[in-house]
Amino acid sequence: MIARRSNIRRIAAALPAVLLISSTAASASNPRSRVMLVSFDGLRADVVTDERMPVLANLARNGAIAVECLNECPPVTLVNHASMVTGLRVVRHGVLLNTDLPGFIAWPTIFDVAAANGLRVGFFAGKSKLGYLCRPESAVVRTILGDSQELAAAAEAAIESQDLDLVFFHFPEPDVTGHRDGWMSPQYLDAASRMDALFGCLVEALARAGVGGQTLIIVTADHGGLGRSHAFDIPVVRRIPFILHGPGIAPGQRLERRRSVVDAAAVAADRLGLVMEDIDGTLDGLPFPAVFAPCFPPGDVVSWLFASCGAMPIGWLAADSTLIIAMRGRTRIRPWRSLWRRAGLDRLAPGMPGKDVRP
Repeated sequence: MIARRSNIRRIAAALPAVLLISSTAASASNPRSRVMLVSFDGLRADVVTDERMPVLANLARNGAIAVECLNECPPVTLVNHASMVTGLRVVRHGVLLNTDLPGFIAWPTIFDVAAANGLRVGFFAGKSKLGYLCRPESAVVRTILGDSQELAAAAEAAIESQDLDLVFFHFPEPDVTGHRDGWMSPQYLDAASRMDALFGCLVEALARAGVGGQTLIIVTADHGGLGRSHAFDIPVVRRIPFILHGPGIAPGQRLERRRSVVDAAAVAADRLGLVMEDIDGTLDGLPFPAVFAPCFPPGDVVSWLFASCGAMPIGWLAADSTLIIAMRGRTRIRPWRSLWRRAGLDRLAPGMPGKDVRP
């Protein structure tokens, strides 16, 4: 363990120099802009520290990090990844279920728009349900594997050989460990550290390919968690990291304005020179320059209120597969008390839902 942490810290310390060298080489041979969008499934914002995730913490220190970023309600994987790659809030893209769905999402994603404009897309996901968000024809490499190490190796090989303009990489951990052992458990934190090391390997692959300096790296997540669940509208579930690193971003910047997971697609499209639109010609996400705005423009107050989501909409409870239990041919919602115990929250946050148990 000590040797592995030492290796991770060495990688973290070397990343700024590695990216600077690759920037010099790439600017002379291939100056076009590229983007790598990375999602850590189930990563709480407060886990990104020098002790637990030194590679990611160092990247944030040498780039820009949001003071606060919120996911969408319901705070589940497929719903938030749909927002992440379309730039639309859940009320507009309409994806409400968190399970493998037939076909593909109806709205255009960043992958569709990039492919339509002749860009080369690499899609690497650790959960099969995310395949719903990327059509095979929209990616030159489309890999879905449950093993993070194998998935990272496939992504490294593609980065170095496929001349990709847009890379999407999804780490299925630490979510899997959170559900099994609990968020913030020793096992969960160890999983976060292991994913951090694999993330460092992806960044090194960009450098080896000579495109590190041309690549905007966007790092975010879909949700956090508490106990063994992420079903509740509480800060440790809603708050996620949002980090930008790459050309045009000075080290040590803080995004003071509250960010949202929907900004990821808009920022990526802006950097790639793409125009992403919904049917009415607008996105909910903000493009690259706007994410640095110090305050909300007058027209964005409604979006801010929606992002705050102070009261959890009760309607989505019936759509979340973690809360619906099919028994003897009929579907019923578990009583709150049973859900509370099943999630392990009775030990971490005494009291029942309905009382104020927010941190």
